[in-house]
Amino acid sequence: MKYEEGKPNVALIPPEALLSIAKVFTFGAEKYGVNNWRIDGDNTSWSRTYGSIQRHLNSWLGGEDTDPESGESHLTHAATQIMILMTHQSDGYSNCDDRYSSTRKDKDA
Repeated sequence: MKYEEGKPNVALIPPEALLSIAKVFTFGAEKYGVNNWRIDGDNTSWSRTYGSIQRHLNSWLGGEDTDPESGESHLTHAATQIMILMTHQSDGYSNCDDRYSSTRKDKDA
């Protein structure tokens, strides 16, 4: 019997992308410390992480494929930062949610 119904098929995630993301996480761990991004999750504004994503995407869009410091793809850096932001959101670090919204009353305008 197979009990896979309703489970996400992680085999659909391209292994090349996962390996590239792992390289960027390794680069970050060597530079800042293992899991530093998790430890600092409740002190990092979401807009700061978003800014990093945008800088990498803008560098890529401007024709620079590779981050000069890490030697890894700007797209991979952006994907890694998106994963970090997703994790911070799912971990409930709403105190770092500094997104602007005209309808949210709990944030400063």
